Amino acid sequence: MEIYWSKKDIPEWSEMSEPERQAAIQAITRKVWRHWQVYLPFAIQISMFWAFFIWGPRFEYNILVVGVIAYLTAKIAGLPFHSYLRKYLIEYRSSMQNIREIENL
Repeated sequence: MEIYWSKKDIPEWSEMSEPERQAAIQAITRKVWRHWQVYLPFAIQISMFWAFFIWGPRFEYNILVVGVIAYLTAKIAGLPFHSYLRKYLIEYRSSMQNIREIENL
């Protein structure tokens, strides 16, 4: 399984123009959010932050540590999102290609 840290890492994404990207995002975002695997890491991340703020240690660089942890866990939480995004992006591009072929007939 390939790991995509961001949308820019998805090969199909870089081959698209900006208007195509916007149309694709509008068409497939709902499909991506239908999977529980996308919600689970974000739910875990939020619960970890609450636990850290409630029971975590108090020290001078508390905000800095929380910022670094937030960045890292957000990147990890985005992995399932980007995997499903690529899956649906491939489907979207093939369907758009089929539509163009039909229009050219």
